[in-house]
Amino acid sequence: GARVETPRDLDGLRGADLAVVVNPNNPDGALRDAAALRALARDVGLLLVDEAFVDFLPAGASLAGAVPDNAVVLRSFGKAHGLAGLRLAFAICAPVRAAALRAEIGPWPVSGLAIAIGVTALADRDWRDRARRLALAGAERLDRLLTRSGLIARGAAPLFRYLETPRAAALHRALAEAGIWTRAFAGRPDALRIGLPFGAAAWSRLERALTAFEG
Repeated sequence: GARVETPRDLDGLRGADLAVVVNPNNPDGALRDAAALRALARDVGLLLVDEAFVDFLPAGASLAGAVPDNAVVLRSFGKAHGLAGLRLAFAICAPVRAAALRAEIGPWPVSGLAIAIGVTALADRDWRDRARRLALAGAERLDRLLTRSGLIARGAAPLFRYLETPRAAALHRALAEAGIWTRAFAGRPDALRIGLPFGAAAWSRLERALTAFEG
């Protein structure tokens, strides 16, 4: 019985019973300021912020440090650590709301193995710092590579970039034929999402494919 709307900006969410914001957004990587989200929380019934791709951004990008009482922040584990199959994620919110969620979910929402792996991984700050530096450097390298090919990449999430080009369908096909899969969108025929390559061989393959596409 709910009416669902998809506004173009945060102002369009004001007055909603439930406002959902993906931050940074997927697929375009748009990042909303944390202060703006806290201000939005004052004008909605419940604010749900999905921060699945926030891990490698500066700490101030997340609401997790100061979550409004009427907000829930969802954090993913698998994106940053590359362990999506572990099925581990987190809801960060006020204690009263957390207790209600815990009661709704039940006593065994996550396996013991997932908890053990998650605790170990999240305690490894040195790995996370190295991974963040590598991701940010990789995103800058990908931006330069795409720019040389006449493609404008945008988005704050370092694990992927969002492209808009009238040749999106042809580029998607050319990269697929080179063994590189990008995300195309039926509702956005001029857009592609491309992930961060991993390893020297993957970078070389992407560069060759882009050079051949230009030619």
